[in-house]
Amino acid sequence: FITVSAEAGLTDERILTASTGVTISDDGAGGNINVAVANNIRDKLLGMFFSGNITTAMLGEESRVYIPYLMAISDCRLVVTSSATGANITVNPRMFNASLLAGTALYLAANRPRVLTNQLIGSQNAAPAITNLHAGSYLGVDIDQVGSTVAGSNLTVTFVLRTS
Repeated sequence: FITVSAEAGLTDERILTASTGVTISDDGAGGNINVAVANNIRDKLLGMFFSGNITTAMLGEESRVYIPYLMAISDCRLVVTSSATGANITVNPRMFNASLLAGTALYLAANRPRVLTNQLIGSQNAAPAITNLHAGSYLGVDIDQVGSTVAGSNLTVTFVLRTS
């Protein structure tokens, strides 16, 4: 929430114009203008796609996305074209701070994002244990489980990241 002090006689319409996700109002107490920004206006979506039958050794698993400034993971969503049977499809999002490190798991094993057996969409089981992605780090995904009887195919992983 931001308060802007204006000179006498100026109105909020003459100073600022609201865009989507922003609310502007005059507090009625001497020319202060209140500007509120909705939380979701700061959300960024980041997606990764794994083509074909999902395996735990896919080359797409080696991709990393650069994080230019501090961001927090608020959600992770999964979708597949065909479902796995016998076991869930489970991914392990990781933050990489240096090229030689194995990466830091962002979720506890029980809470990792997953698509349940015979389903096409899935999400995180609980909030990540580590929510902040550091500026200059990289975000990647390891595939932990792909089903056992039949593997799923064409996995899309979407992160909702919130900037400060």
